[in-house]
Amino acid sequence: MSDENSPKHLVAWQGEEDIGQSSERDRLNEEGNNLQEEARLREERKRKEEKLKEERTRRKEEKRQKREEERKKLEEEERRRLEEEEAQRVEERMRIEAPILDRLGASIQTQNILEMASTVRDFCSANLTDDTGLLQESEGLISVIQAQQDLTNTIGERNQSKLDEAVLTAERAINMAGKTALKPIKTGVKDPLRARRLELTRRAAEERRVVAEHIGHLLKQAEKIKRLEKLRHAVLQMNQATVSEIRNYSHPPQLVHQIMVATYLLLGVKESETLNWQNLQALMGKTGREGLKRRVGLHNPADTRLETAMRAKRLLEDFNVGQIQDVSAGAATFFVWARGVIQEVIDSQE
Repeated sequence: MSDENSPKHLVAWQGEEDIGQSSERDRLNEEGNNLQEEARLREERKRKEEKLKEERTRRKEEKRQKREEERKKLEEEERRRLEEEEAQRVEERMRIEAPILDRLGASIQTQNILEMASTVRDFCSANLTDDTGLLQESEGLISVIQAQQDLTNTIGERNQSKLDEAVLTAERAINMAGKTALKPIKTGVKDPLRARRLELTRRAAEERRVVAEHIGHLLKQAEKIKRLEKLRHAVLQMNQATVSEIRNYSHPPQLVHQIMVATYLLLGVKESETLNWQNLQALMGKTGREGLKRRVGLHNPADTRLETAMRAKRLLEDFNVGQIQDVSAGAATFFVWARGVIQEVIDSQE
């Protein structure tokens, strides 16, 4: 038996093999342990990284929240600051604007154009807000009131040239009043001053409409006066010889006599004093302020009573211009003037 196959040798080999296997197991175990340790370390690193990430996220969120809180705080402070500034501005506006609006409202109510114009100037000088068209309506109201006053005065004066000018001005004022309209008012934050401006704008517009309507009536009256002034002018332009022609009648036609009775009746002479032709001749022969043409020139229909005008109308109602002109051109001129006066007196009573 060889040494390799001897029992002793087999035992030794077997021992070496066991040792080798044990070493391999140990190596494998160690590798397994190493792998487990590496896995544990990786897991631990992962947890640490996740924890760090969470911490960074938390800190980032805290910073964001802090910035947001600071931003909101700044916004709130800014909002309060702006509110305080706005409150101060409103208070300042109330201090300045409220008295101006009160004055303007009073002047609109009383139609005091001097005070109204002064208040409008103060409004502009203070750089106040006009978001309702208040200035435009106020200035328009001033224009129509001034036109109304001028027209009323010239109607009373009966100055033809002034009356023509006043009529043109009044017509322009009415036309402008018809072209304006209230501005649309924006809705939004309630503002007592804006509400007050809107109220005054509407009041001014209503007053303007009422005044313009009255001017319309005055214009009709002015047209009547202009027609009457033309008739008066026709009398004043009569040649004295024409008046003398009427006066020189010894026995005038009945229509001429009645026309002159009606004429003097309108001039304030009692009818009983003119029924006698000689009395009429004496009246027509007067000169100066008592002269016939002068009295016609100074006559104001407002001084003639309605009863007097109606009596004069009855004296003339059977005649017409053509019929009278065939008899006396001078009498026809007085006839036309008398009818104009009569009509104005009647119209003024309606």
